[in-house]
Amino acid sequence: MMTNPCKRLFDRLQYTLVCSLLLCLLAGMAQADMLGSAPDHEQARAAMERGEIKPLVDILALTRDRLHGQLIEIELEQIDDRWVYEFEMIQPNGEVIEYYVDGSTGAFVDQELKR
Repeated sequence: MMTNPCKRLFDRLQYTLVCSLLLCLLAGMAQADMLGSAPDHEQARAAMERGEIKPLVDILALTRDRLHGQLIEIELEQIDDRWVYEFEMIQPNGEVIEYYVDGSTGAFVDQELKR
């Protein structure tokens, strides 16, 4: 049995259109996922440009007298929708203390002995 050439063409076009739409949908979802997970340093820079956090040099000037020991590491993290600088310091006795400083105000939030 022969099928109508117009129907075959229509079926092929319909199949191609459905596949194209699926590919566009998947590509859009992948791009949205990539945009939603910007690297941390880009998020931090954007937060600083918006005035949500102070630059590290300003935080260091505010906290210099309260940070004791030798600096091992500094991290900037978002904790509960709040930017927090984490300073990891080794003390003369070998203990490591983590100081947590609010990124927008420079106020000390917490400190803990790292074990």
